[in-house]
Amino acid sequence: MKRTCFTIVIIVALLVGFAAAGFAAPKWTLKCGTVTAPEHSYNLGVKYFAEIVERETGGQVKVEVYPNSILGDEDDLVEGMLLGTIDMAVAATAKLSSFVPEADLFSLPFLFRDYDHWAKVLDGPQGARMKEIIESKSDLILLGYWGCGTRMLFNSQKPVVTPDDLRGLKIRTMPGPVDIQTWEDLGAIPTPVAWPELYSALKQGVVDGAENDPANIIQQKFYEPCPYISLTDHQIAVRLFLLSKLTWDRLPEDIQEIIVKAAAEATLYQREVDALSVEEGLAILEEQYGAKINQVDKAKFIELTEAVRQDTAAKLGLEDMYKAILETK
Repeated sequence: MKRTCFTIVIIVALLVGFAAAGFAAPKWTLKCGTVTAPEHSYNLGVKYFAEIVERETGGQVKVEVYPNSILGDEDDLVEGMLLGTIDMAVAATAKLSSFVPEADLFSLPFLFRDYDHWAKVLDGPQGARMKEIIESKSDLILLGYWGCGTRMLFNSQKPVVTPDDLRGLKIRTMPGPVDIQTWEDLGAIPTPVAWPELYSALKQGVVDGAENDPANIIQQKFYEPCPYISLTDHQIAVRLFLLSKLTWDRLPEDIQEIIVKAAAEATLYQREVDALSVEEGLAILEEQYGAKINQVDKAKFIELTEAVRQDTAAKLGLEDMYKAILETK
């Protein structure tokens, strides 16, 4: 039944934004880029946002969604927003680390106990504080904290049960310092690879594995070269729904208000779809694609990543925020 409900949600959401609304030509057309497949929760969330904005502005604003890295990888998307050539995007916190290093705090492994803790932190004082930091140090407007599943390890070589099993394995990471230190401390060889190149890198053995959520593993067909999936659950991902400040500043106040309200609604919707995709995705990977899924010694993974959590919080001068996150109930 859950799978049927999830499928219905996907089908309905894919139709959002495509129905003819009968509005006049828009005054403003906003381009939003993502790196994920059209059916991923990023794009479903953006389409939901687009439908609300178009309806509430009477067709004055149209939001166009460009999935699958059409506008570039996440580095390109962030750069485009800073330059004003791209209006909106969904991006990982790590993609801001070169100019907002504080954002790396939300990339820490095992930072959040569960989804409830994740939401309470992001929707509470610490999420508000991080929003202020991001907006004060960049030409970006943070419209919402979005999800991207629970990240887990997958590889082409063998089941990974303990960190010892990672020794000698080349694991694709994003280039941010948190990701690199995390996998170094776990004994792997962290190897940054651009997202659009990852499938071929896995297929050709440039890297032995990577880490991501079930939806992306399915949609990008990573299970083909990498049938071993280990439930590390090392990160409940935080993603940023962003708008270029250059775009924001050219919109009138009434349109800005509609965008903020629409983003709040779309954020709740995206999170709901994303949460459904984790449980559903694991079942599909095992039952339809024959993935070999295994549990791990999670306590050992948590122990070996304690240093990166402590070091990063200290380096960023955010020990108080880190402590507040841990104490959030």
